[in-house]
Amino acid sequence: MSALRTSLVRSARSLPSSSRVVAFPRQAALQQLRPREAIFRRWNSSANHNPAIEAPLPGSRPQKIAQIEPRLQMTFTCTADGCGHRSTHEFAKRSYEKGIVLVQCPECKNRHLIADHLGWFKESLEDGKLKTVEDLLRAKGEKVKKGRVNFDGDIEIDGE
Repeated sequence: MSALRTSLVRSARSLPSSSRVVAFPRQAALQQLRPREAIFRRWNSSANHNPAIEAPLPGSRPQKIAQIEPRLQMTFTCTADGCGHRSTHEFAKRSYEKGIVLVQCPECKNRHLIADHLGWFKESLEDGKLKTVEDLLRAKGEKVKKGRVNFDGDIEIDGE
C-alpha cells in the first residue's frame, strides 16, 4: 500500500501545481464500507436499541436503585505547629460513623484524625474510648457546633 502511495505522490510532483490532485483509493474504499445510517444511529437511537431503559420482564426480581450516599462537611482550624489555616473538608457520613476519617491541611500538609471506629489509632484516643473528633473535643472541654445546609443553601447552626 505504501508503494502505491509513494508512486501517486511522485506522479503528482511531476504535474503542474495547479493540477496536482492526489487520490488515495483506501480512503474511498473505507467510505463505501461505512453506511451513513450507522453513523447517525448513535445520536438518533430509540428505546428498542437501548436495553438499559426497557421495562423489566414479568417474573424477574426488581432491581434496587442506588441511593445517594449522605456526606458530611467539616470546617476547622489547623492547630499543628501554629499553622492556623482554616479549611473545609467533605467526607462520607458512613466513614465518620463506622470507619476512619483523616483530613489533610492544605497549607501545612499535616493529617488530622477526625474519626476512628476501627481502632487503628487507639493510643491517641485513650485506648479507643474516644471515637470521633466530637468526643476528643468534649474530653478537652471544648465546644462543637453542628449545623445543616438547607435547600436554599443557608447554613443553620443548631442551638446549644
